Formats: sequence, structure tokens, C-alpha cells
Amino acid sequence: MLDRQTYPDKKVVQFLGQVVPVKLNADIAKNGKLGEKYGASALPTIAVIDANGKLLGKFIGFMPPAEFIKNVKRFMPAGRSK
Repeated sequence: MLDRQTYPDKKVVQFLGQVVPVKLNADIAKNGKLGEKYGASALPTIAVIDANGKLLGKFIGFMPPAEFIKNVKRFMPAGRSK
């Protein structure tokens, strides 16, 4: 649902232009360590990570575009989100 409804949304695309979005398939064994590191216990898990790999926050489950942006902004450093 994120792939069909949230990620293609114009506002989400514009918002994510401020960051480096990375999508991992947690079912693939080689990515399992990252899922483990950031506590991905369910799919989808959205993790907000800084440039040093520090987990700033995460949320789980589908969210429509406006809610998705709001949740990502909660974890972004002050002055970083527009």
C-alpha cells in the first residue's frame, strides 16, 4: 500500500527530496542484519536514521501521505524539515 498510495504522492515525493530515502526488503537474508539493528519487528517499518546510522525514530504500518509526512517530520532534526 505504501508503494501504491503513499510513496508516489506528489507531496511525499517533494518532502522526501530533503532526505535520502532507502527501501530495503527485510525478507532478504542479507538485509536481515539492518532490520535487526533498527528493530524492524513488523512490515512495513519506517526508520528515520541520521547520516551516522543512528536511529532517530521509527513507526510501523501503512500511513496515507499526510500522516506519513507528519510522522517522518517528528524524528527529523530541528530545522531540517520544510
